[in-house]
Amino acid sequence: MKSIQQVALVLAGCLFAAHPIAATPADAERLRPEWQALDANGDGTLALTEIPELGRAVYARSDLDGDGALSLAEYVDFNDDPGGSGRTPLPANVRLIADLPYAGTDDPRQRLDVYLPAEPALDGPLPVIAYLHGGAWRLGSRVMARAQVLEHVASGRYAAVSIGYRLSWQASWPAQIHDAKAGVRWIRAHAAEYGLDPARICAMGSSAGGHLAAVLGTTNGVPSVEGTLGAHLEQASDVQCAIDFFGPTDLTSFEHRQTDTTRRALVELLGGRPEALPERAREASPLHQVDARDPPFLIVHGTRDPLVPYAASVALAAALREAGVPVLFQSVEGGGHGDFPSAEVDLRVRAFLERTFHDPGVDVPVDPIVVAASAPANATARFATDDALRTGMAGIRKAVAVLAHHEAGHLGAQQVLEQAGAIETQVDYLIANCRLEPQADATLHGIISHLLGATRALHDDPADAAPVAALRAALEEYSKRFDETSTID
Repeated sequence: MKSIQQVALVLAGCLFAAHPIAATPADAERLRPEWQALDANGDGTLALTEIPELGRAVYARSDLDGDGALSLAEYVDFNDDPGGSGRTPLPANVRLIADLPYAGTDDPRQRLDVYLPAEPALDGPLPVIAYLHGGAWRLGSRVMARAQVLEHVASGRYAAVSIGYRLSWQASWPAQIHDAKAGVRWIRAHAAEYGLDPARICAMGSSAGGHLAAVLGTTNGVPSVEGTLGAHLEQASDVQCAIDFFGPTDLTSFEHRQTDTTRRALVELLGGRPEALPERAREASPLHQVDARDPPFLIVHGTRDPLVPYAASVALAAALREAGVPVLFQSVEGGGHGDFPSAEVDLRVRAFLERTFHDPGVDVPVDPIVVAASAPANATARFATDDALRTGMAGIRKAVAVLAHHEAGHLGAQQVLEQAGAIETQVDYLIANCRLEPQADATLHGIISHLLGATRALHDDPADAAPVAALRAALEEYSKRFDETSTID
């Protein structure tokens, strides 16, 4: 897998040319507060050195002019193409038909891109990979398919269609699955035009896109999630297989949400907390939609995913097996949220597609893939602790300086909210990565709870000086206790 981590929630890059979503002044204004919140010293320039170390190297890919800073336009590109997949050149045997509307609207996100082999290796119509991009349902675009589908298309044995969809800041659920199903109906309606096989469609996606692929796979023939988009309602939206890379599977509660960042993403998707919208949350959960009608599944998940719990995919695989659905569960030992530096993952995805669409006799190994050798436990824990604390504390200390700017009257309420979100991201990283001795663990995690409580208070009234002062005090206490309990320079 070509570093699917590139399409994870916050570590992302950007697209250079031929951007799939035409940026508008409205996009720039929507993203301006986030961009400004990262400008720690408030001087109106987002230098790369102001970006938390955790994501700096990836943000640097968006510095298209090489001036050591991100302009607002570069930041907009960053949000539309997390990971920089649009920079992936098309192989010689791949041609692209881009920007095709499928829903009968002018929304640029309700469009799709068709990837076809210039010289097919097979006679007749080709199986189709229907790709859904990741990005916590709130960022990204259909160009992100390139890193995942180009090799399949270049083989001449497959076509691919990358389906864009409305993001959670545009519309809440079920808009996203309505868009995905309208895209599949479009594929069937235009199959003859592009040499596609309407009887062989595989939904594929990673993270949020993996969730949508799994929902497509578990809702074949379910009218309640079809929607009425597009001009091809006579066509079916069924898929014949699904490949789910580490997608959330149960959206009915916060219980298994790893971080505050992922909890916020869920609330934005559903339009409210899951307990307040139980029917909507259940409908959006592939785990609760499984039945015997579902097509074959391939599920891939890393055992050390800090954003989507590994157990989520284990549960989905178990439910599919219980329903009698063919399912292959691929565990990536040591893998994070798409951090799969192993060609073996690609080989097994290819084998699954071959077995499903070409030759049922193809063997698909499912023994665990190990992507990181195990070091002695003490050494591993010490290194991970030091690295996580050093990285997380760099961002938290910078936040103290930013909040000082607010108290001096240099930041508005929206910027404070954005900074609170940035702080939560840093704290989430610490929670996911710190493995401390019990005494230090209790001390620092107690302060983490204080930090998160203070950030949540900001959301109630960001203009109120009291929550800001409380947050700053919590940050300073965290920094102090860190210095007392750590020997890290």
